[in-house]
Amino acid sequence: MGTEPFTVSRAKAPAPHRALLELRRDPGLDEPVHTGTDNPMIYFRMPENRPVST
Repeated sequence: MGTEPFTVSRAKAPAPHRALLELRRDPGLDEPVHTGTDNPMIYFRMPENRPVST
């Protein structure tokens, strides 16, 4: 159970890539996390005490 891996390449899927950038802008998540020309994946860990939503 969980979320399947998902990636949107700027070169291969420009429309979904733009849509995700716009979505990230609203909560202020549009600043780059890393510098460089490649775009490596970023993984996040969920808090252990996170309540489960139903």
